[in-house]
Amino acid sequence: MASKRILNYAINQASLNTHEYKIIAVLHRGGSIIRSKFNTSQYIGYRSDVFAYSPTRHAEQSVLHNVPRDILLGCNVLVIRINRKGQLTSAKPCRACISALKKAGISKVEYSNYRGEIEKINAQLIDIDNWKKEISGVK
Repeated sequence: MASKRILNYAINQASLNTHEYKIIAVLHRGGSIIRSKFNTSQYIGYRSDVFAYSPTRHAEQSVLHNVPRDILLGCNVLVIRINRKGQLTSAKPCRACISALKKAGISKVEYSNYRGEIEKINAQLIDIDNWKKEISGVK
């Protein structure tokens, strides 16, 4: 499990995120933080009358981007979301993100749930076809 230091780092950094949804993914191994990334809106540049921004670029995929595979193998990822009060809330990765984490060779994925707790899963044992997003506190 991510150390208290890594969790506190994630909470502090998430509070700095200017996006509506304050989500951060932290790539770590052996107590060391390798990198962290926020979710962000991405400017599309066309049909601005309809789509000025895509919903988000997910933090889980951003934290993996451009990291060599030999570094990713055996790493863990912590994903948290904080609400306006600074409390942990659901950051369970979507199917596309959990698939990317699994393919990247990530060992463990930890994420905050609606109860403000950290859940831990072995990414390599996940059945992508049966992965469900946490919705309104229901798994």
